[in-house]
Amino acid sequence: MRSGLSSSGRESQSRAFLSCPGVEWLYSGVEISTASAAATSARRRRTGAGSLALAVLDARERQLQDAMIGGPPPLGPGAPAPARLVAFGAAALDFLAEQADLMLEAELHSGGTWMRSGPYAVRRLHVRILVEQARPGCDVDYVTDVLGGALSAQAFVDQHRVRGLDLDRLKAGYADLVERLVAAG
Repeated sequence: MRSGLSSSGRESQSRAFLSCPGVEWLYSGVEISTASAAATSARRRRTGAGSLALAVLDARERQLQDAMIGGPPPLGPGAPAPARLVAFGAAALDFLAEQADLMLEAELHSGGTWMRSGPYAVRRLHVRILVEQARPGCDVDYVTDVLGGALSAQAFVDQHRVRGLDLDRLKAGYADLVERLVAAG
């Protein structure tokens, strides 16, 4: 969906988006779309908000990807695959601790584009390659999806904010999950 806004207009919207404590303001009558699109449905507005959230996350996501691809071990190359998976989980959980609202918005209200986005594809491919290295012969796609699901914004918000599990406990739980699914095979 094209907004008809100039680059500076989109940057202005992004700055306004980032200045809010959360993304719930999008549903309190504040529109990110232009006046000509005011008649769009709530779903369309939410899709636009999810896409904007995904765009705002881009710079931080690139830092994570750079660390995965060329950073020091254990997140970067040079460590055994199970250790890299655990390090990736810890980094993804740290990312969620900083960006949970935006990630939740991208997952829930991007019209399904999160699972087809570049950042999701890079994360999934990274985990898939490591699962395949660590446990050849397992159902790589299924194990990849289970490990990825444990790092979703929805799971994080429920576990961390709603149920009060602290970040260290989530990281330990993810490490245990990796051990049971991948390293123990």
